[in-house]
Amino acid sequence: MTGGVVELTIPARDDMLLIARMTLSGVCARCGFGLDMLEDARIAADEACYCLTHQRAAADALRMTCSWDRGRLAIAFESIRAENADDPVQTASLGEDAQSEALAKGILETLAASARLHSDERGVYAIHMEMDYNAGDAGEAYRGG
Repeated sequence: MTGGVVELTIPARDDMLLIARMTLSGVCARCGFGLDMLEDARIAADEACYCLTHQRAAADALRMTCSWDRGRLAIAFESIRAENADDPVQTASLGEDAQSEALAKGILETLAASARLHSDERGVYAIHMEMDYNAGDAGEAYRGG
């Protein structure tokens, strides 16, 4: 299967996160992920979205970009911060933020081949993950072959 890219932008609301999860599931199925890896990807999407929507700076939207080629799926989640993002949402102290970021990174690292969280003084604003799949079988399960 040749590479491809899917990009999705959704409002940063809990009731919209299912759309990101389902989109990622479709991409993973297209890449030929088995059931266990598919579930890992769904859990990773939930964790990434939760992390980005619970930061000191409010997000207006979340952008998910998936790109795949040669047995590697790269997934990027980005927070599109509100115009008033300079006025932080007081959700946690800096110590609690660091603990939450470390916990999210630990969870994501158990689910993906690699996970990187990008943050500034207002919290995590982007998460990049990579998952490996068998490129030789990619898409066979999806196509029913």
